[in-house]
Amino acid sequence: MGFQLINADHTVFFRQHNDHTTLVAVYVDDMIIIGNNEEEIAQLKVQLGKEFEAKDLGLVRYFLGIEAACGAEGVVLSR
Repeated sequence: MGFQLINADHTVFFRQHNDHTTLVAVYVDDMIIIGNNEEEIAQLKVQLGKEFEAKDLGLVRYFLGIEAACGAEGVVLSR
């Protein structure tokens, strides 16, 4: 799908297309997809759904014991 492995972490992948960046973090059977273009993310979800049985749980709230909260100024992570 055109993703490259990030050198610092073997569970994080990224893809850049034009001015769009998409990152995918994978842990066992969980995945977080983030990016700056919602259409790219939606297309990725469709592609992944064709290859794997997957369930979209919506916006991330907790991942690996870390709480994520989205606000006007960005995303805040806390334990």
